[in-house]
Amino acid sequence: MVPYPLAMEVVSMKIQNTDDIKKVSAYLHDAIFSKNAIRYYADKKEFVLETTRFMWEKCVSRRVFLFIHRWEAPWINCTLKFKEVLECQIIKHDDLDFFEFGGIEIKENNALLEMFTPYGLTIKIRINEIDGEFEDIGLPFEKKMRSRIYGFRKFSPFKRSKE
Repeated sequence: MVPYPLAMEVVSMKIQNTDDIKKVSAYLHDAIFSKNAIRYYADKKEFVLETTRFMWEKCVSRRVFLFIHRWEAPWINCTLKFKEVLECQIIKHDDLDFFEFGGIEIKENNALLEMFTPYGLTIKIRINEIDGEFEDIGLPFEKKMRSRIYGFRKFSPFKRSKE
């Protein structure tokens, strides 16, 4: 049984300032994308990244055992686009087919955006101004691979006395 409704609202937003980039970075945390999903169109000055993201905003926590919890949420395909891209540099540290999105860092007075993965890849794009869009595509779906994330809650086996 799915613990959340699959017919739910999706995200679509313009990216025009550093706060928008921080929001998109949070939405894309742990998103999965292939090396073929990274595209830079030099003639159009456009960068496109297609990913499948974990919908953190719809996450449900369930206790599995004592202090161990399982987080479940649907996945959704999405697209990240930036316009007015002057240059795109893709640095591969490892030759992998799939990558996990780590985040976006803003550098050099908003002129450089650096997207990174925890391992394997860094994407640097140089921009004139912050102009982009982030959009979920299609409907949320269940994904068998990594659809559950386990973690620990703060736990102390000893009760502290109030003195």
